[in-house]
Amino acid sequence: MAWQFSLAHLTALQCSPPQFIEIAARAGYAFVGLRPIPVGARSEPIHPFATDRALFIRTKAALAATGVQLLDIEVARIIKEAKPRDYLPAMEAAAQL
Repeated sequence: MAWQFSLAHLTALQCSPPQFIEIAARAGYAFVGLRPIPVGARSEPIHPFATDRALFIRTKAALAATGVQLLDIEVARIIKEAKPRDYLPAMEAAAQL
């Protein structure tokens, strides 16, 4: 059995999901983890494929074109102020991918 690896979006968070997927494919990764949920860090790039339909479509096309699969999504913060329901759109969009 051949090993398969996943590339975490935090590795190159400045890249949009489609760009990141293409980088992962060129590097030989079978999977990616994407980060559609911002954590609120200063100057953090935001990639809201749950609410940006064009970004979602480009992300889905990149997955199909490269054969890379979405393994997980980053990061749902578990803090007092977090409302789990706020994460639902990102989870649902990821499930569609």
